[in-house]
Amino acid sequence: MIKLSVFEELHKFIEGGELRINIHSIRKAARQLLNAFDTTILTRPKRVEVEELVERLGFHLRFERLSRGIEILGVTCFGYMNIPVVNADTGSKEPRLISANTVVINSLLLDEKYKGRYAYTVAHEIGHIVFDNLKMREAKQANRQEMLEQLADGDGLSVSAFLAKHRKEDNEKLRQEEKRIERVCDNFAACLLLPDETVEMLIREEICKYRPTNASNCLYIHGGEDDVKFVKGLIDKISELYGASREATVYKVRDTRLIRGAGDILEVLMKNNYGFT
Repeated sequence: MIKLSVFEELHKFIEGGELRINIHSIRKAARQLLNAFDTTILTRPKRVEVEELVERLGFHLRFERLSRGIEILGVTCFGYMNIPVVNADTGSKEPRLISANTVVINSLLLDEKYKGRYAYTVAHEIGHIVFDNLKMREAKQANRQEMLEQLADGDGLSVSAFLAKHRKEDNEKLRQEEKRIERVCDNFAACLLLPDETVEMLIREEICKYRPTNASNCLYIHGGEDDVKFVKGLIDKISELYGASREATVYKVRDTRLIRGAGDILEVLMKNNYGFT
């Protein structure tokens, strides 16, 4: 089990009941979790075993057909939940009781063609384990404190009347917060699967192999046939090593800015949906 002190550190990313959403704090949170999981993981290019990380966080991984297609990729259950799953024989949906502390992944993602999306989905759900857990604790405490303060003011509201008054407003806040959390978990998943430190390490190694005389930390290319082949090969290598989709890898390579002048190549790859899984 990963020590609770890690969650105490991650809790610093909560301020006044609000998650501080910026890529720098999310990267730092992912880095802290990775170091707690494996102290060597950021020292060399290496795949993050997301299944083991789920277990180390005290959760179980389970596979169910969550939808007829891949409309629903995964869900994290903090308590016992009845969730609808697709019966493989009849195609109809039926309730399935899921135990507490379980990450349920759509079993369709086990197909080889979804391997990049599978790892990303597990990493996304790890984000929910980290951030949802913290947010729920903060939200419950904040709501309880607000109710106690307003009831103590003697405005004549009962507990039930207070809850009714705030239900509509709270539902809208909840929807906005859910969208916010999804964005956080998406960014967190990318940082977890493709850590900046080791991805940049690998890119530099490949640059040295491609152009041994290159003395700078960056590679300037002009989009020739060899350059396109190199960029595609690099994306394939990173994607395969880290178990990430090519789509996520293209964005990561672009964001490192270690390959300059390749913007047109990367844009073409993204627009043409090159090899995305």
